[in-house]
Amino acid sequence: MDKKTVLDKIDELSLIYENGILSHPYWYIPPNKRYLIAIHDELFQGKSELKLTLNEVAALLLTHNLIELD
Repeated sequence: MDKKTVLDKIDELSLIYENGILSHPYWYIPPNKRYLIAIHDELFQGKSELKLTLNEVAALLLTHNLIELD
């Protein structure tokens, strides 16, 4: 998988990745995507942000079956 694929998935999941920080502001989730709250809870486990490289974000998404290898 390439950088664009990971960044597209981050956007699709209404996550924010800036300066090595992955975050999930609940106020940003549109009403038609409320199902993402459960995904965010699973990924972040009570934390508001995670300090990760983009490769680590890709691994996190892989381990939760949210993205596939090419």
